[in-house]
Amino acid sequence: MQLLLTRTSFQKRCVRGTLSLWIDILTNRERTSEEREVFLGSLAFLFLLLTAFALSFATAARLDQWAAFGDRWSHFLVLPVWIFGFWLIRRALQRTNPERDPILLPTAFLLTGWGLLAIWRLFPSFGLRQTGWFIVGITVLYAVIHGDRHLSWLRRYRYVWMSVGLVLMVITLFFGTHPTGGEPRLWLGCCGVYLQPSEPLRLLLVAFLASFLSDKLRFTFHR
Repeated sequence: MQLLLTRTSFQKRCVRGTLSLWIDILTNRERTSEEREVFLGSLAFLFLLLTAFALSFATAARLDQWAAFGDRWSHFLVLPVWIFGFWLIRRALQRTNPERDPILLPTAFLLTGWGLLAIWRLFPSFGLRQTGWFIVGITVLYAVIHGDRHLSWLRRYRYVWMSVGLVLMVITLFFGTHPTGGEPRLWLGCCGVYLQPSEPLRLLLVAFLASFLSDKLRFTFHR
């Protein structure tokens, strides 16, 4: 009983210490926004690095053979791609939006890297494919950052983009497939490349509603 109380007390102190550390990181006025972003990005990378090693250890532990430890290193490919992507987007944002929130970029990259490692752990072939899509996403994001910051092309052609997204969803009902050949058939694929139309449709829906409501509210206020 005393051991249980001691353990509970230790856990509470750890939680308080962790919360205190994060509060200090996020509220310390002596830290600039850039320093906070770099620090949080470093923590995110450290977490992903430890996760990658844990995945390799898990394989050896499951098979009870240390020789298997060296058989699962392919997922470490995520780390250099992640570092380059984080550096590239951060550098682009430094030029176009120096007053940005220092938490958003590290958080987004942390969740993305974590997801890539999890997929790679389950299906290495899918992990490689998703890493390729991650590179495509980084390229598109970089182009958007250096392009039209007001995204007028999304507002001007919102009905066109929304129609394209809906048409792709309808096509999926008739010609949908699954990367493994099973169910559910929510992808469109050709030559080993697969696209899930519901993913871009979410972004298109957000852009459509934002532009539509913006125009309606502007008209209402002018009246």
